[in-house]
Amino acid sequence: MAIAALILFASLPVAVCQNSYSGNATDMEKQMAELNSTMERLVQDMDAFDKANATINYSRELVDGVWFNVTSYANKDGVTLKEYLDASNQVNQTMLIVPEDLLTTKSAGIEQDVLTILSSSVACEWILIKKTTDYPIIMELYNPCLNLKLLVRKEADGTVSHVFRDYTKTKDNTYIIIFHHDGSQEKSVETYEGLPPECTYCENTHAWECREEEEVGPLPSPEPNPSENPAPTPFPA
Repeated sequence: MAIAALILFASLPVAVCQNSYSGNATDMEKQMAELNSTMERLVQDMDAFDKANATINYSRELVDGVWFNVTSYANKDGVTLKEYLDASNQVNQTMLIVPEDLLTTKSAGIEQDVLTILSSSVACEWILIKKTTDYPIIMELYNPCLNLKLLVRKEADGTVSHVFRDYTKTKDNTYIIIFHHDGSQEKSVETYEGLPPECTYCENTHAWECREEEEVGPLPSPEPNPSENPAPTPFPA
């Protein structure tokens, strides 16, 4: 049967409980805090990546119907930095791919409680995407083995949304905190449709590939904007 790999989240979420606050909110907030710590650490690694001493490869990738020239840098530790250049040869977005074992090792001995609950027994990777060419500024962290994702979105007026998604749950699987520019906060636990059945994650394409002719991933991709529809432009697979 042919494998289809289309866009996840292209349709609106189903069974959404707006502004609800369920009993598992505390656990989800803790997981969000851990992912935030991991994201901060990987942003530092992204900014400090030694491109001069890395192995370089060039390619072209189709992202949301647009072709990008992609420059990939791979260091000796197995970390990859990918830069997506637009038609003006400007970096549109950057992807950092880090083996999970490496990140767990780097985290050892540090007081912050990072990757204790989130570590998985399967060898996997953390994928960080950073898009800052224009507002909204978007950063996304995803682990395909754990099926957990964090999206941080900053609007031009200073509003910042943190969206944590747990794909292992079918109900109350999304925790959202919105920090408004006036200092107020808004929290909610919502339910969004999970991954369709018969889907497997492809390490080469960083996409979910499914045996059903349905709209499914590439991942990472943005969550629906908590404050408006439609969802933001998807990231590359």
